Amino acid sequence: MSDNHFEPRWRLDLDDDGTVAYDRATQTVTKIKTGESCYLGDYPAFAVEEPRYLRVRSSHAPPIGKWYVTGED
Repeated sequence: MSDNHFEPRWRLDLDDDGTVAYDRATQTVTKIKTGESCYLGDYPAFAVEEPRYLRVRSSHAPPIGKWYVTGED
């Protein structure tokens, strides 16, 4: 039996979501209004692409920010 675990790639465009801030040093996305944060280093294949794009690979989007699915590996 094959492993059919779906892990799409998700992208967050920081210019498109003014409700969050990204801290490069701690690899966290934080809701500006509440201070709630999410550590992105725990996600497979986390990457910063260009200065304003973040990308992760996961079966679901991180809980903070407006993430868009961009495809599957």
